[in-house]
Amino acid sequence: MNDTLDRLYQLLPMLYRQRDELAGEPLRALLRVVAEQVNVVEEDIARLYENWFIETCQEWAVPYIGDLLGYTLLPEAATLGAGGSGLAGFLPYSGALGSQFWFLRDSAASCSGDRSEPLFMKGTGTLVT
Repeated sequence: MNDTLDRLYQLLPMLYRQRDELAGEPLRALLRVVAEQVNVVEEDIARLYENWFIETCQEWAVPYIGDLLGYTLLPEAATLGAGGSGLAGFLPYSGALGSQFWFLRDSAASCSGDRSEPLFMKGTGTLVT
């Protein structure tokens, strides 16, 4: 622990460290306080770096990453809680891939007889029979 707290002190030239020892090491005490805050900032930077990636991010960052990628969190996924991944609720809301997803989902529902409404390709208004 002292090595990390004294790392700034060790960067000082020997002349200043010798003078500081003669004065009772007030400079070393000051630099230890500064080093504690530097450690806090470095840990926060490391945590923020991990939040750049969906695999390593904290739970609160998932909706923000999804929004940056053009995905939206469905209300059903918000109720998954700690047991499930919030990623299951991210689905594209626009574009060709999104239309294909909704078409396939609705088609699968119609094959199983679980269709309560007509099939529409989302975003196109096209009725599928």
